[in-house]
Amino acid sequence: MPSPSTSIQFARKRSVTLPWQEPYFKTEESTVPDLLKQGYELSVQGPEQSEPLPMVSTQDLDEFYSFQKGEVSPNLAESQLAQNLLNLRSRGASFFSRKPNESQRQEIGAYGAYNLLTKQSMQLAGATTSIDVLEVAFAQPLPSIKPDNQSELANITEVVEVVDQMVADSPDEHRLLHRAALLKGAFAKPQLREPLQLAQSAASQLPADSWDTKSSDLGALGSLFTRFEQLKPRAELVSETLLARDSSDQKMIKNIKTAVSVFGAALAEPESDENFLLAVRNTAQPGDRIFLTAFLGKALFPEKLKQSEGFVSIVPEQYREQLQDAVFEASITRPLSQDISQLAEPTLELLKSQKANSEVLTTARLAFANQLADSNPRVKDALNFANQTDGEGKRIVSNAGIAVLLEESVKPNTSAAEYTKALREGMPKEDKSAALQFLVKSFAPQMEPKITDWTAHLDKETRDWGINQWREIVLDSNGVEEPHTLLEELSKKFDARQNGFDYVNRLYRSVIESRKGDARAELALEAVKSPDPKSYPKVRQHVSQRAFMKAALSPNLDGEKLISSILENVHKNDKVVSQEVLLNEFLPQRREAVDTLMDFSPEKDKAVYYRYFLQSALKAGNEMLPDIASDSIRQAQDDKSNHLHILRRIVGLQRGLTDQRADLLLEISDSRGEGRVSKWKSVYALYDFASRPVDSNEALYEGLMKEVDATDAAFVRRNLAKELFPKIADRVDALTQYSEFEEESADWDSLFKAAYENPDIKDPARLVEKATSSLTESENHVRFANRLRKLALKATAPTNPRSRLILQTVQDSQGQWQVKKLASATAIYKAGLEPYLSDGDLLVNIVENADKADRASLLSHLGGIFLSQPGIEVPADIMEKFDKGELSAPEIREVLLTLQGVQSTDSCTQIDVEEDRIVIGGQALEVDL
Repeated sequence: MPSPSTSIQFARKRSVTLPWQEPYFKTEESTVPDLLKQGYELSVQGPEQSEPLPMVSTQDLDEFYSFQKGEVSPNLAESQLAQNLLNLRSRGASFFSRKPNESQRQEIGAYGAYNLLTKQSMQLAGATTSIDVLEVAFAQPLPSIKPDNQSELANITEVVEVVDQMVADSPDEHRLLHRAALLKGAFAKPQLREPLQLAQSAASQLPADSWDTKSSDLGALGSLFTRFEQLKPRAELVSETLLARDSSDQKMIKNIKTAVSVFGAALAEPESDENFLLAVRNTAQPGDRIFLTAFLGKALFPEKLKQSEGFVSIVPEQYREQLQDAVFEASITRPLSQDISQLAEPTLELLKSQKANSEVLTTARLAFANQLADSNPRVKDALNFANQTDGEGKRIVSNAGIAVLLEESVKPNTSAAEYTKALREGMPKEDKSAALQFLVKSFAPQMEPKITDWTAHLDKETRDWGINQWREIVLDSNGVEEPHTLLEELSKKFDARQNGFDYVNRLYRSVIESRKGDARAELALEAVKSPDPKSYPKVRQHVSQRAFMKAALSPNLDGEKLISSILENVHKNDKVVSQEVLLNEFLPQRREAVDTLMDFSPEKDKAVYYRYFLQSALKAGNEMLPDIASDSIRQAQDDKSNHLHILRRIVGLQRGLTDQRADLLLEISDSRGEGRVSKWKSVYALYDFASRPVDSNEALYEGLMKEVDATDAAFVRRNLAKELFPKIADRVDALTQYSEFEEESADWDSLFKAAYENPDIKDPARLVEKATSSLTESENHVRFANRLRKLALKATAPTNPRSRLILQTVQDSQGQWQVKKLASATAIYKAGLEPYLSDGDLLVNIVENADKADRASLLSHLGGIFLSQPGIEVPADIMEKFDKGELSAPEIREVLLTLQGVQSTDSCTQIDVEEDRIVIGGQALEVDL
């Protein structure tokens, strides 16, 4: 245990403290180890402590004595911490503690700091609040710092050692200032370790009064940096700059911050003069910047400084210094050039960044423009425009507009497109129109009079807007001069905007109106212009008006292409009137054709038919009325229009003037009612064929009969046949004149079909044979066939006795049936029409095919007639057998053949009648007798 010291006081905490007693009472230092071992709570106060500190263990006692002796005891748990605390104490540091949120502090020494940083319980004797804030302090003017942990304390220790090494060589009069500044800088940026970094940080910590403007040296600031090699290349220049004197023999640089910035720039940029000077300008105080620029500029860039001085010689004196400063700074990083325009843009940007007022900026722009006007036409034009009076055209009225004009005009290496874009985008609203006029006159002078011409017919409300839009689009068009192309671009820009389509249409119309004498322009005007203020234009929809005007201005559209273009783009509500206008103007003959067709149109839905005829008349290739008519019908078919059939009728009526067949078909179609044309299908078919030419009567007949309804076929066929095939019809009439009234139509129809298909057949019997060849064996068909056969027989009866015989065999003169069965009648009629049957063959044919019920009567009737006919003498015994019914039809045929043959032989021929045969001329003919 160390020797007792009177400067150290130990105290023991009372077990029970009465109100008038202190909580601790003094105890001898020699008793302390035993008391601590016995568990008593003690306090200690040494020369480093302003208040007693707790001590609760022998470990605390070892720590306390270690710091008292200034040695690190082997028993300490945190030996490096203890060493750092001792090092700091040896370099003048003191250790304090604060209660949270309190300004008063208590000195706790290295022992207290050690315990606080090792998180051991630390309470001042009698205190109830723990102490948790450590402060490491140095004597004034040195700073203090509050480390939160051992690591931060170690950093502080290391930095203090570096700082003390740095100030070892400082002049005695500056050492304390340097140490304070270096420590402040280091404490502000604990990561700094490099001496140069620490010095640069310390420079800003030097007090302002350390920079003596009257002294002839650089003071503490200068001595802080003179040791560094990095400064040597610029040491002389820095010294000359910072020691420069004003008229009152004081330093020109009054502010230590500027002096610091000069040293900082010199240390950071040892090689680049440009970067050094810019760094000085950027970091120096505003009041010192112009002086530093001029002083350093003269030393480093005398030619550039001279150039800037020459440039500002033409500007008013009040702006000269500020402008020279900006021009020179702009030139620093650029090669020296005779072309001052290279500095215009960077100079103006610098002035803007410095928030120079508008007068300074305007003065700068004018100065650059005047310098360049003689060698740069663009700048000269801009100056003239800026100075333009009202009488010379639109002029710029705002300072902002002049600023944009001059600033953009003096920029070097700017293309026309870039210059134009910059002016258009940068001009304030009130100068926009003037700028556009200026640009068009500058880059497309030939277009300005055209724009004037194209906008001459705009109303007052639209004219200014229209002129500006024309100028805008001309500047965007890359040399395009044709109005139709420019208007196309305008339409892309405005059509989708509210009212934009209408406004662009006004531009179109004004151009159209400027083209006097142009046929297409006159056509467009007729369509889009109202004849008087109280009337509507023919074409009302904006899109339709655009279609006419656009086509009229398109040079590659002519004739049918023009018409097609317009009609493809007009609004559906303007379709008809557009077609009328185009027909009247371009196709008068087709217009006449349409009018001719419309003469035949019914009043109802007349507009519909008119529309179809107009559409077709305007199509390429439809030169003549028939072309227009057929195309109209085709369009209606494509549209599946309900008006198709009437459209065909209209065309058919017109064709009926020159084509009798069309007239016939319509006449047939108009014959409506039962037994005539009763079905619309038939009517529509008639209209169809009436509306188009057909090569031949046969083609017309055959095509039409395929289309008409079966109900109406007979009526249509008969009426057609009378006109188309009169000879055939007459032949059929000759037969059907014998038809019963109610049967005549069907008879005629059937016979005509057979006659049409077999035009060479003249014989009624053969014609009937053809007409009935396809009939079935059904009773109705059989009866119908018999009816037709009867007609043939009647037709030949006046000259053919056999026909009369056949007719009478079936029915008597009173119409009474002579046969009982239909089959018998059929057999009789069929046989009667056979042209080459002999009487005997006829008899056999009829009897064999007749019904059994009628065979006997027919054999008796016909056999009797044939055997008793004049010129035939039948032997009595044969007649007797016939009368008894003992002869069959074949036997009667044999008799007839025999007798007709005998009686036709020569008178010298020998005829012998034997028992069962007849011998004629020696030839025997056997007969069953």
